[in-house]
Amino acid sequence: GYPAALAELASSKGLSLPSAAEPCSPGARNDAQQIIERRGPSAAIDLPRQRGMDPAVRFVQEVAGLLRDADPGVRRVAVEALGQMADEHHQAAPKVHECVGQMDEEGHHAPHVDAVATLLADCDGGVRAAAALALGKFRRKALLHQVKLASLLRDSELQVRRASAQSLAKVCDHRGMAQVAAHLRDLDPDARIAAVEAFGEMGKVASDYAPNVASLLADSMGAVRCAAAGALWRLGPSGIPHAVVLLQHSEEHAREAAAQALGRMGSAAASGAAALLLQRSAAVRCAALDALGAMGEAGSSQVAAIAEELLAARDEDTRQQRWTVRLGAVRALTKMGAAGLPFAPRVALLLHDHQAHIRAEAAMLLAQLVVFNTELSCS
Repeated sequence: GYPAALAELASSKGLSLPSAAEPCSPGARNDAQQIIERRGPSAAIDLPRQRGMDPAVRFVQEVAGLLRDADPGVRRVAVEALGQMADEHHQAAPKVHECVGQMDEEGHHAPHVDAVATLLADCDGGVRAAAALALGKFRRKALLHQVKLASLLRDSELQVRRASAQSLAKVCDHRGMAQVAAHLRDLDPDARIAAVEAFGEMGKVASDYAPNVASLLADSMGAVRCAAAGALWRLGPSGIPHAVVLLQHSEEHAREAAAQALGRMGSAAASGAAALLLQRSAAVRCAALDALGAMGEAGSSQVAAIAEELLAARDEDTRQQRWTVRLGAVRALTKMGAAGLPFAPRVALLLHDHQAHIRAEAAMLLAQLVVFNTELSCS
């Protein structure tokens, strides 16, 4: 959050600065206090009106000057302060807000934005992360630095990668998105995760890159697959066809990740997943059932297709593979709520299944359906 000591100091000089988005951490408060104690109030923020300089302008300049301090704690506090001043969601004094993002005479650069961007290469990870977050608060005024910001997706520190991902969502245009997409193919899995998270932060404006993100559902690293599944739904429905295709992947881990992603996409993905229940492969049908189950009641439009799989034996797979389909169907139907009531007689037949797992799951499902039926009758 905004350093408490600097906020108090600014208030004493008649400037109204934005309040903190989050409570100030003890570390940030101590760092800010050290600035004041070491330099003194008059040195940290001198507002000599007799020289004709606007107090707000002077304040911004003094804080920007601290970006070059030898102490990384001081640099971090200063860059956080500038970011807070630039944040359009905070109530800064109008002149402070205007000054911190002011462009040069040619209208090409904002000097204070450029100064913050230099700290993207700072030797201290905390400073790099703070600079990345601050640039995001400058939004389009930081557009010239989006390539540098994207390069931090490969940073060695997690806090920096995450800060970069968050800010790219506020700063990026199509050129920046292309830079982020390049990191989806990075050899470093941490960089791939950071790029996926950046697209997730961007949401539907990055929908053109849904196929690229979907491809990572088949990544060899579980953490990358998980990140892709968590981000894909945020890019909108354009990723659905690509995830459906991956339900047919030869590798189980890819099918599981695709099912997870489709589950988060809800009803929009239900028909695509249900279409794969017509496949002969038990593995593919199980993946489709997993996806429908992950949707919960949002997938209830396909409850009849799920119920068909309770007794399905249309394929030529072994008995063991067939029972996994039946088990998947029972588990998916459990997530459909009262929509499964018409299929209770079919579920009851599974109480005599040769697989104990299926008998147990069927019994629990029937008990659930009885409860739904009782509630409906009472209402």
